[in-house]
Amino acid sequence: MLRYIQTNAGNLTGEEYEARAAALQEAAGISPVAARILARRGMDEASARAFLRDGFENLHDPFLLPGMEAGVERILRAREKGERVTVFGDYDADGVCASVLLVHALRAGGFNAEFYLPSRHSEGYGLNKHALERLAQEGTDLLITVDCGITGVEEAAFARTLGLDIIVTDHHQPLEQLPEAVACIAATLPDSRYPFAGLCGTGVAAKLVQALFGEEALRPCMGIVGLATVADLVPLLGENRIFVKEGLNALRTAPPPGIRALCDIAGVPYAKLNAGHLGFLLGPRINAAGRMGDARVAAELLLCEDGQTAHDLAVRLEQDNARRRRMEQDIAQQALDMLQDIDIARARAVVLAGADWDHGVIGIVASRLVETLCVPVILFAREGEVLKGSGRSVPGVHLFNALREFSGLFDRFGGHEQAAGMTMPAKNLPAFTKGFEELVRTQYEEAFFTPSMRYDAAIEPFEVTDALVRDLELFEPCGIGNPAPVLRLRGNGVRGVTLMGTDKRHLRFSLPVPSGALECVAFGYGSRADELGEDIGLELLVTPQINRYNGTERIQCMVRHLDANTAFHEPEKVITRMAPDFADAIAAQILYNSNIRYTYANAGSGLEAGLHAVLKDRLKRSARGTLILCNTPPGARGTLNAIKELGLEDRVRVARGAVGENPALFNTLLLAPTDPAKSCRRFKNVLVMDVLPFPDAVPDGVSQWWACGAEESAGFIAGCAFGRNELLTVYALLRRTLARRAAWQDTGALAAALKVPGRTPAQLMLALRIFAELGLLSERETDGKQREYSVPAHTERTQLEKSKTYNRMRAYAQALAQEAQAGS
Repeated sequence: MLRYIQTNAGNLTGEEYEARAAALQEAAGISPVAARILARRGMDEASARAFLRDGFENLHDPFLLPGMEAGVERILRAREKGERVTVFGDYDADGVCASVLLVHALRAGGFNAEFYLPSRHSEGYGLNKHALERLAQEGTDLLITVDCGITGVEEAAFARTLGLDIIVTDHHQPLEQLPEAVACIAATLPDSRYPFAGLCGTGVAAKLVQALFGEEALRPCMGIVGLATVADLVPLLGENRIFVKEGLNALRTAPPPGIRALCDIAGVPYAKLNAGHLGFLLGPRINAAGRMGDARVAAELLLCEDGQTAHDLAVRLEQDNARRRRMEQDIAQQALDMLQDIDIARARAVVLAGADWDHGVIGIVASRLVETLCVPVILFAREGEVLKGSGRSVPGVHLFNALREFSGLFDRFGGHEQAAGMTMPAKNLPAFTKGFEELVRTQYEEAFFTPSMRYDAAIEPFEVTDALVRDLELFEPCGIGNPAPVLRLRGNGVRGVTLMGTDKRHLRFSLPVPSGALECVAFGYGSRADELGEDIGLELLVTPQINRYNGTERIQCMVRHLDANTAFHEPEKVITRMAPDFADAIAAQILYNSNIRYTYANAGSGLEAGLHAVLKDRLKRSARGTLILCNTPPGARGTLNAIKELGLEDRVRVARGAVGENPALFNTLLLAPTDPAKSCRRFKNVLVMDVLPFPDAVPDGVSQWWACGAEESAGFIAGCAFGRNELLTVYALLRRTLARRAAWQDTGALAAALKVPGRTPAQLMLALRIFAELGLLSERETDGKQREYSVPAHTERTQLEKSKTYNRMRAYAQALAQEAQAGS
């Protein structure tokens, strides 16, 4: 199940897009496809030129930010009077980087400046009275917040009673009442005239440095600003994109000792750093300090000037990060176990709480669950009678706005559209859980909770040229808000399928193009290698890149999504290739279920109309909760055709054998199920589209609808049984075949080579299974691509009844025959 959504930021018609793309192509001197992507992303000629070539000269005037003039005036007065300035940050990567940036700039500018990072575990997010008292006692005169403070109304008022002046710099959403401070500097304030509201906390701090000391003072710190911008998941557009682009340039040429040490520990050459490295390798290690212990360790690393000290601190962060990963995995598994008690097919939001969870990592787990479940997720760590929570949302569901409806239940909360944090009395959890889920359910459309992927342009494989890929490199740095360009390709046939990695989890293959072959790499798709072939059409979402290695360059497409089933496009090809799987699945059901019984479902009159009605009802109603079982090729054929006729292909995913890890319970069409009872376990609606070999193995309430004639499906199963004389004939042919050639790609290939009149390869695979159970056929792997088969040279007379497959298939065929005779 996946909805393909083409980027449509400009809301133009097709003709308008083509006209704008032509203008962009000429104005920017780029390829037609690149121009179409820019047009689809809502850019005109001026914004496209700035996007492709923006730099320091495109930075906005920092004094457009509200409160900047008053803030700068008070800070400069602190230097004149020799006052002590403390930068009060947050414990995440953004807060740490903002603190380091501002303290470094203030010290270089002649200020007496220190930083303070609260403990996530003992103090929590933002300003707190205990810290304010301590800082006042230690002699702080001016406190500057970074990445926090905009919702600290009570704490700011308390600071004034201590004689502390406060300047708030933040990027989070404010409440209706602002803190009583010398200045509140934030682009998110209602009266802001600043042209770009998407800055992270470090970005706002960078604008303060620019206002205080000028643009040149900002250049040496750009690496820290770029790192924080990526790590905090703000949109990589406008100034953020400039920060990251200039930051990467700085880090690749002259990284400070702390960043160099982090790169060494993470195993990435600093000269090849990209935005992905910042977000997935360096950022998490800096975050780990605050999550698992003391965020000051990360700040000291970034401020460090000594290589050995930096290395030692980076090692500490690596250890914290390893502990964080282990804890994250444990909490994630506990959360998944809790989902068993939730009607996830109906839920549109998930709220969970754990007594032994560390609130330093629950935000990461919430993000993972959002990716899996496609609904907003809020996790709470219980500490006595207090819950500390972290939430993440799906695109289109504004989390902060939704939480404002429940502000009376929180002690404190803050955040933005996609992420939020809150503290709440434990007694309020039931009311919040019920109210939040109901609010999300009633105010947002079903489409927000369905898996989808966006693409920028649909093109032919031959259009992926060197010129296009080099134009697409101009889109870097890519990330949130500016994703790497995604192209939708359709290829006819796949060549050179190769498994990669020590665990064979990844794929490399190529698509035929007039110039030769277009190489594709698909990470995590190794298990689907057998679905690919030269006779199968393929649909891909890819990001083309230039692979540079040992002085050579070649185009390589990184696969974002692979649809090799083409089940709805080419059902006959898929069913033909899967015929052995259907036979094998029937055999597995018969082997592992003692109840050998066959049932006809009473679909009543109007079979086709009834089938269409139930499919439309179940699949259109929700993207979750319905499992469709097809035990035979005729059932699969009828179901695939029916879903295609109804235009419901994007409302159901296709799986083979088993549903797999599917905690979200997305609608699933399961072909050739090997264990229907296990697959049905959590689904509310189960539709069996042909025969139900073991009705007692399926939960009560299963609806059965015939997608094809019952006799055709029953005939397929009955034909899987072999008689004694037939098996002798097959075995003799098998011995002659293996005498000529022992190595085959798999059992299916060997079965197809036997060519027994009146028997299909699928049925012959069951005969080979019987021989294997009786010790009359053995196999072993050779080079990983083929298997070598052999039969014993001399064997004693063997009793067929020792084979479970033989016994069960014969008994099942007899049961079918008796029922058919009784019916006649």
